[in-house]
Amino acid sequence: MPHVKAFAALYPEISLELTSNERIVDLLEQRVDIAIRIGALQDSTLHARSLGSSRLRASSRARRISRSMMANRATSTNCCARA
Repeated sequence: MPHVKAFAALYPEISLELTSNERIVDLLEQRVDIAIRIGALQDSTLHARSLGSSRLRASSRARRISRSMMANRATSTNCCARA
């Protein structure tokens, strides 16, 4: 969040509280003025504007994948070979 310090210097009368989490928050109940969410808008009473898009990626270290594959092979009755 490199721009927060500059924003705070330009607008000292604005109080910022930034949080990040994966839970669903009731914006009215929590008295939230602005929220940035990823995904489809569920509540049609909210005003929304797209800020951009991002592709979902699943990633892992090769070492972890290798260990997981070895564990699966040891417990599986079906064996598959990679080409």
